[in-house]
Parts: sequence; C-alpha cells; structure tokens
Amino acid sequence: MPNNKHNVPKEFRLGQGKQSREAKPPVAAGGAGNINTNLKEIKWTPSKLAITVAALSLPYLIAVIGSFLAGNYLVGFIFLGIGAFVIGIYLLLRYIERADF
Repeated sequence: MPNNKHNVPKEFRLGQGKQSREAKPPVAAGGAGNINTNLKEIKWTPSKLAITVAALSLPYLIAVIGSFLAGNYLVGFIFLGIGAFVIGIYLLLRYIERADF
C-alpha cells in the first residue's frame, strides 16, 4: 500500500492555519494610482534576487553583445541608450516617490 503522507502542515490541512497561502492577483488601490501587489510578502533572499536579476537581464545582454559582435554598432548603442533611459526613469521615479514637495 502506498504511503500517502501530506507535505502540508497539519493546521493547514485541517483548515486551522492563521494565514492564507493562496496566490492573489494585484488589485488597484484607491487614490494616487497605486497598485497593491504581494511583492512585500516574497522573502527576497540574495539567491532569489540574483536569479531574478539574471533571468531578467540575460536576454538584454545577449541582444547588446550580439549586435556589437554582428557589427551593428548603431543598434548596440541604441540598446545601451534604451537601457540607460530605463534605469534613469526608474531612479527618477523612485526619487519623486520618496521626495516631499
């Protein structure tokens, strides 16, 4: 007879858990155009952060390096300009969000 043990803690199997572990989509918050996400609930360990950054930046780096290796310097510089623009906009928005005017 197979061993049918659960990998879930007993309090969650019995419905007595204090926190819900189901996935929730982002919802629009009232006012100021905020979007409430559950990103704060993610425990960002250094390894998770490194994997996420690598997975998001790898296609961009391949495109930039590939364009320079293929001799398309204009396209490579356009990619680098777009990357600098995106980073600049991100930093500017972070500054505006935290500043008190």
